[in-house]
Order: sequence, then C-alpha cells, then structure tokens
Amino acid sequence: MDEPNDHAIALSMAQAVEADAELIATLIREEEQARRDFELARQLEQNPDAIPEAGDGADHSGLDDETYRTLQAFNVAEQQGESTGVEAELSHEETHEASSVAGGDGTGVESATGDDSQSDADNQSYDTAPRDDVSQRDEGEIQGEEIQPEETQEEGDADDQPETTQVASPAPSELYVETKECLYCSDEFPIDMIFEAPCSHAMCQPCLIRSIRTAIKDESLFPPKCCGQAIPVDTTNTFIPEELLTECDNKREEYETTNRTYCSDKACSEFIPLRTIEAGIARCTRCETRTCLNCLSEAHEGTCTDDPESQRVIRLAEKHGWRRCEQCKNMVELTHGCFHICNLSMRPPVLLPMRETMEDL
Repeated sequence: MDEPNDHAIALSMAQAVEADAELIATLIREEEQARRDFELARQLEQNPDAIPEAGDGADHSGLDDETYRTLQAFNVAEQQGESTGVEAELSHEETHEASSVAGGDGTGVESATGDDSQSDADNQSYDTAPRDDVSQRDEGEIQGEEIQPEETQEEGDADDQPETTQVASPAPSELYVETKECLYCSDEFPIDMIFEAPCSHAMCQPCLIRSIRTAIKDESLFPPKCCGQAIPVDTTNTFIPEELLTECDNKREEYETTNRTYCSDKACSEFIPLRTIEAGIARCTRCETRTCLNCLSEAHEGTCTDDPESQRVIRLAEKHGWRRCEQCKNMVELTHGCFHICNLSMRPPVLLPMRETMEDL
C-alpha cells in the first residue's frame, strides 16, 4: 500500500469537494425540484379536481454551522494547514507558564508547585514536540508529492514494465507455403507433395499409392488410371515406393500373359512367369514347386495324363454352356447380353461362335 500516494489522492478529493460545494448544492436543488414536479403531475393525473399537496421543500442551499464544523474536522486540507500553528502556540504558552513558576520565591509549597508545573510543562512539551515534527514531516511529504507526483508515477510504471526486445519479422516468402488441393481427398498439401496426373489432376501421395494398390488387386482397374489416362508407374515417379514398383511390375507381367500358369501348390498359387518355364515344366519363384504345363498339376515323370479335376471342370462347363475366353483362357458363363466376351482387363471384345451352344441350353 502506497501511503504517500493515497494521502495525496485523499487531499485532492477533499479540496475538490470543498471547491465544488456550491455546484453540488445547485444540482441537489434541481433534482429536488424535478422530484416535486413529478409528484405534482402524478397527483393531478390521478385526481384532477384534488388540491395538490406541497412536497418536501427542504432547502439544500447550505448546512447549519454545527454540521459544517463537524464535517470540517474531517477536512484533510484544512487540518494540514492549521495543525502546525495551533500546536506551536500551545507549546509557546506552556513553556512561558513553566518559566514564570520557576522564577517565584523558594518556599516549599511554591517549590513543590514549581516542580509539578515544570514536570507538567516538560510532559506537555515532550508530547507537543513529536506532533510538531510529525506534522512538519507530513506537510513536507505532501508538498513533495504535490510538486513531483507525475515523475514518481512515471518512474514506478517504468520499473514495473518488463524490457521488450525488438525481433525482426521474417520475410513474407518464409511464411507463405503454396498449397494445392488433392482431387480425391480434398485436403490441402504443399505443392512439392502433390503428384500431377497426365490429365493435370492433382493427387497426394497417399491417394496415389491407394489407387495403385487397388489396381493391382483388381485386373479390370489395371493399370491405374485417372480420367482414362494411365498413371506412369515407373522409376521416374518419385512418389511411389520401390517395393510397390516391384509389385506393380510383377502384376503387369501377369496380366499381360495370355496363357497363365499358376503354382500347383494350392497353398501358394503364385503366378509363374514365362521366363521360369522350360521343357513343359514351370518352376514357382516363391516356393520352388515344379508344375506340369499340360495337366497343371505337380510335375511328374513319364507321359502326362489329363488331370481328373480339370476334366470334371470341363465336363461341367459343357453341361452348363460355359465357354473359355480365347485370350485369358478363363471359363465364362453367359447370364445376359450378346455373345461377345471380353476379359477382365477390359480389352476389345472377342467374338466367339457360341450361338449354337447357347441354343442347346
């Protein structure tokens, strides 16, 4: 708590109230008059024939002397100005009385009276001196506060404020990062993380990889496309991991092979590329199982006999009118439409002579 500042504020408020006393009294009279006018109007509105009653006509133009003196005792400004003079006068009278008593005759009664008076005077002087010093010190402090209040306040504010350092703002080019929206997920990505397809559509890396994996699993979607144009899946495309490139190359070789051979081991069933087929025997690159190209079963010695399971499938196909596609060699069942057959890779249709067979169903 800053007592000098509080003291100065209280002194300023007391001086302002005393200086504006007449103005305050005028405002009070105007408010009282407005209140009386309102009461009179309300009485006339309720009963126009009634005689209006006079309101409270108390005059607030001033205070009586007794009340004024009572309030004046609390006036800080006046007490500061008068306390020094009154206390100095009391101290002077008491000192003069004590010296007069000390100059009388030397009787025992007068001596005792003089001693008592001297003691009382000393006590009064002792009590008065500190008040004198305190009053003068307070007055000096108040005057000092009145002379330099703004400088002290400014110094205090300067001490309270933390020191600020000037930081150079970064260049606008460092804050701005150019982004582009992915067509598939609609998220914004930095321009260097966006792949541009041949059709000029933007794709983020996760969406590009997802599209390639989907095409690998579904032959009808291979190769991966955007707007019907194939997406380049090779080493020039830096957005595709190396493992995915290898897997995509293997699937491309499988889907482009007309007569495909798969591992005879049903737990493997891996596609066997043409480069591993020799002398009618296909070797699986995953499990090293050898498969016979004629019966598509595990390789055997001697003359190859037809696989019984394959023969049963062929007989079942003949019974239901299934036909084998000339390109992929898969069995196809006609459920509706014409006799044109196309493989899963959506290549141009292949016309087959199936009309006679379908008429027999």
